[in-house]
Amino acid sequence: MSRTKACRVFQVSRSMLAYQRRQPGKDAQLLRRLRPIVRHHPRWGHRLVMGRLAMVGATVSRKRLLRLWRRAGLQCPTRATRRKMQTGERLNPLAMQPNEVWCYDFVHDALVNGETFRGLLVKDEASGYALAIEIARSFTANDVKAVLLRLFRRYGKPRYLRSDNGPEFVANALKEWLAERGLETAYIEPGRPWQNGSSESFNGTYRNEVLDAEVFYSVIEARIVSGRWRKLYNQRRPHSANNYRPPNTAYHFQSPRKKTA
Repeated sequence: MSRTKACRVFQVSRSMLAYQRRQPGKDAQLLRRLRPIVRHHPRWGHRLVMGRLAMVGATVSRKRLLRLWRRAGLQCPTRATRRKMQTGERLNPLAMQPNEVWCYDFVHDALVNGETFRGLLVKDEASGYALAIEIARSFTANDVKAVLLRLFRRYGKPRYLRSDNGPEFVANALKEWLAERGLETAYIEPGRPWQNGSSESFNGTYRNEVLDAEVFYSVIEARIVSGRWRKLYNQRRPHSANNYRPPNTAYHFQSPRKKTA
């Protein structure tokens, strides 16, 4: 019996007999593009990977990516999330454009031998651009002043500096130095870290992808690894607030012609 007659008898479409699924091949091709990104950035979630794929011209829907992500077992270990407090508060001042508000804070970690070190993280709130990650065993108000002076010379001066009430930030010498240069300080209220939420978010990302992911044997090693990560964060890592584009696409500055004294 011919195929045409057999299909007519059993009421089956002839095209069904020769049908071959193409979706597994497409999924395998997408997985081949996913795995190198996941291998180099094991702390990234599927949204950041989706943003990275879009940057290189491989647009894919979130549902399809999530399906393959789970099937391949690429998801990061889940951790319990705390309930976010809805306070209704708004940041004051609110960063509306780059170089309007900078935020800075300290993070702490330890080397393999147990010696501690600190990191001073400075970020532009409007664009999410990481301006500096300075690593040292300790910091004083003069050290903070030196870091800020270097940043002013390179990026220009912001209008506001947001921070908590740490002793290095509220020192009279630092406040007077900033006032002489026309900068206003925006200290958060004690016990309200969400008022410095942009800095807290940056600190958490840095801790998750660097401090918790790496083992350091010296402060120099921590400084080098942090510098490489800052470059990756600014130039390649998708940022959710920027529609999953890197911060350097949203941060545009004009280097001052004259150095700030």
